[in-house]
Amino acid sequence: MSVTKRPSRSGVTIRDSGHQTPALDRALAVLEFVSAHPEGVTRQEIKTALGFSTNLVFRMTKALEAHGYIEQQQPGRRYVLTQQLLKIAQPKRDERSLVQLSYEPMRWLRDATGESAHVGVRVGNDCLVLDRVIGSQPYKCYVEAGTMGPLIR
Repeated sequence: MSVTKRPSRSGVTIRDSGHQTPALDRALAVLEFVSAHPEGVTRQEIKTALGFSTNLVFRMTKALEAHGYIEQQQPGRRYVLTQQLLKIAQPKRDERSLVQLSYEPMRWLRDATGESAHVGVRVGNDCLVLDRVIGSQPYKCYVEAGTMGPLIR
C-alpha cells in the first residue's frame, strides 16, 4: 500500500492512503495532531494546523469524541486523547498483552522497594505509560496510565 503525504497550509503533513477514503484520512490526521499535543488542542488549533474547514473540524471532533477517542478537558475546552486506542490495541482473546505480562514483575519490584512501578513504551522521544502498580510508601508518586511524557529533557 502506498501512502502519499501532503503538507497542510501550516506545514503539518497529512497522509493520503490513496484509496479514496478522505474522511478516514482526515480523522486520522486529527487524531495524530491531538496525540502530538498532550496538553490538548482547541478546534481552532486543529483547523489552523491542518487547514481544514471549521465545519469539518467540528464534525470530526464530535465524531471522535462520540466514539471515545478524544475528550474535551476543562478549562479551555482543549481536546486530548483518551485510552480508547489502547483498549482496541489489546491482543486477541488467547494472547497475553505486554501489560498483563508486566504485572508480576511490577508487583515484585513494588514489594521489594515499596515504590510504584510503571510499564511503558517508547513513542518517538516520549514514553507512553501503559499501566502501573502503586507503591506502599506513605507518600506515593505515580503516573496515570495513558500519560505521555518526554524520555529526554
